[in-house]
Amino acid sequence: MVTGLGSAKMGGRWNPPGSFPTVYASLEPEAAMSESLAAFRYYGWALHDAMPRVFRSLEAKLCRVLDLSDQAEPGYSGVWMAQTRSEDWRATQTSGRESTSQAIGRAAWTAGLEGLLVPSSTSPDKTNLVAFPGSFAPGSSIRVTR
Repeated sequence: MVTGLGSAKMGGRWNPPGSFPTVYASLEPEAAMSESLAAFRYYGWALHDAMPRVFRSLEAKLCRVLDLSDQAEPGYSGVWMAQTRSEDWRATQTSGRESTSQAIGRAAWTAGLEGLLVPSSTSPDKTNLVAFPGSFAPGSSIRVTR
């Protein structure tokens, strides 16, 4: 079962701690590996301590998803996405503030969106799915397939 309850408690790049369930996934396996090791790299932990890693294949059926993954997007959304790439969300969260990406995620969740497509922070040419299970419409789902 995929719930996002861990991120609701601890927070993540696109949701603040103590907020709403959020499921983090990558559309490409290379991005999934890179993203899964990001915390180890950030804190300077040995990557061999992260192994072995188990990856799960997910199937998502969502209706209301905002696509912010286009790196060439000009205008307002491009400015906000540039801010999310340059901001250290972990340091911002540790200081007790909400990061730009967390504010965007909260706004999307509050607006009733089911998820976001966003550029991977570790592989900017790859795409991540940020899903909000608590906002799913009837017929929408995310499940483990393998």
